Amino acid sequence: MTCDWPLHALGAVAVVAQVWSAYYFLFAIAGTGLALGSLLAWKRAPAWLAAVIVAVAGLASSQARGLEEFATAPSAWGGQSHVNRFYLERGMRVITRGLDDMRAAIPHPQPGTTFFFAGLPPFAAFQVADGPLVRGAYRDSSLRGHYLSELTRERLARGPWAVFFYDMPSGRLIDRSHDPGVFVSSALGQMLNDRLDIAQAALDAAGMRSEDAYTRNYLSALVAWGRGDTLRAKDLFLKVPRGLGRYGGNVRPGARARIMAGDTLAAVHLLRTALANNVLDADLHGALAEVLLLIPATESEGELEAFAARIMDPASPAAWRRWAFVLAKENRQRESIRAIDRYLALRPQATTDDPDALKLREVQVRMLPGGDLAQRSMKQELR
Repeated sequence: MTCDWPLHALGAVAVVAQVWSAYYFLFAIAGTGLALGSLLAWKRAPAWLAAVIVAVAGLASSQARGLEEFATAPSAWGGQSHVNRFYLERGMRVITRGLDDMRAAIPHPQPGTTFFFAGLPPFAAFQVADGPLVRGAYRDSSLRGHYLSELTRERLARGPWAVFFYDMPSGRLIDRSHDPGVFVSSALGQMLNDRLDIAQAALDAAGMRSEDAYTRNYLSALVAWGRGDTLRAKDLFLKVPRGLGRYGGNVRPGARARIMAGDTLAAVHLLRTALANNVLDADLHGALAEVLLLIPATESEGELEAFAARIMDPASPAAWRRWAFVLAKENRQRESIRAIDRYLALRPQATTDDPDALKLREVQVRMLPGGDLAQRSMKQELR
């Protein structure tokens, strides 16, 4: 039976080689150890050889535990460990603190409560499947857990719910269940992810909570337009209210002149006034986005207007270029790369005359798992 272990271990490795999760590899590691033992016994190896193998394995394990980084590239094989002491402690720290924060905020959840989580580091495995960790924490089999990005009407309707956001700087879970704009802000986040179905579910939840009607109708109109339901979008725009004109006049040169003069507030006022009656003018949305993104206090609104410009004119290279920079600012590297690639496909000459876009793509790739910037951040996080 011992001889079958290597085959079982190989099977476990083959299935999850592209995932490289420590939880899956414990069985394979045990099989590898038994295989080595069987080989030594079969070859009648001297005792000193077994001692050397054990010593080398122990030394390698000790060195791996002390590393300040681990391999982040999603490759099946590599010269650097994917799992070491830092990797495990990093995940356990998130889980331990998260459980403490969750119990402190909600000591005794009602039966049937659904917990929604946002911003959790995926490496921690705090939230998986339908929330076994939540059920274990409270010893209640009726509880459920989901990412906020998995929000649906059915999950909201099954009973009470709670919403927790992970705060990256502090490493703590924040209870935002009673924040007045939690679902509107969640919808905006899903619009950045281009998950418009989830964004609509969040907006439905915002409606149940009577969150700000003006913002909710505007976001719902943009989501409907992005999903191809232009008739519903127009009805919602009229409720904001916004006029359905498509041509806002040539106000952009005037807005640009005010920006050059240092009067960004006047530029914003000019563009907003024109947009109030011409909400279907994609260029006006784009021009307003560029001004709002320059001002920290209006950056979120600028991201929304950049989204509007993109969905209303998906053939615009400028809209995709602007959207790529918005996504990069929000640390959405993969989405930003896709947006840049779309921009380059729509405007091939950008490969020769737009070095900023090419540089942005290069940096985004380096920030992906396996990139040198991602690896460098490991040491910063450890310290």
